[in-house]
Amino acid sequence: MVLDQIRKKTDKKLMAFCFFRAGRLASRELFDKMIESLYNVDTVLAVSVVIGLFDVICEVAMLDLAELKEAVSRILSIPGISTRALMVGMVLQNQPVSSSVSS
Repeated sequence: MVLDQIRKKTDKKLMAFCFFRAGRLASRELFDKMIESLYNVDTVLAVSVVIGLFDVICEVAMLDLAELKEAVSRILSIPGISTRALMVGMVLQNQPVSSSVSS
């Protein structure tokens, strides 16, 4: 269940979803600051606060896996993000299959 979401636009082609747990935060203000910090990461397109095993899902756009690794490292360095639970799911793009018919 998505409780809230903020989104940006991008021209980057590769996408991933990063699922995180929030650490123990003393106030709603600190939680909101964590969400704002996530959204301020350049490669993060959307931040969704959710209910379930994870607390936050970030949609990340990147040019390559090195940029994804850098984004995940930046996200994990944000105060309030727990390093104990993390899952990254890549979105695979369907490429059109070219076929040639011989007659």
